[in-house]
Amino acid sequence: MTANSLEPRAHFFMLAAVAAIRAGLIVIAVAVSLRQILKYPHLPPRARATVSNLMLVVMTGLLGLVPQPPSAYAAEIVAFSAVGLTIMIACRREIIEHHFKAGRPAVELIIGLPGASRP
Repeated sequence: MTANSLEPRAHFFMLAAVAAIRAGLIVIAVAVSLRQILKYPHLPPRARATVSNLMLVVMTGLLGLVPQPPSAYAAEIVAFSAVGLTIMIACRREIIEHHFKAGRPAVELIIGLPGASRP
């Protein structure tokens, strides 16, 4: 493997690096303010969804660095995206349940008004 063999895939590495940094910062932010986040039942699923989305970007970026046929890369992306979609659906379901248990109007949920972060 020569030094220039990864050059065509350098943008994948940058994508993975940026997403990994962002995911790490979000994990640290969640860890620092965990008590505040746990006070609001709709925030833990949002944090889980955010970190899982960023980890999906990290994984697809890292898989882009592996020398493999495009069909194998496409299959891996589809598989990881299916897992990510499953996590997102579960998190969204939790957020919707907490929203309606709190008796808040559906319009807040649909358009994401600034008042959506109230307890």
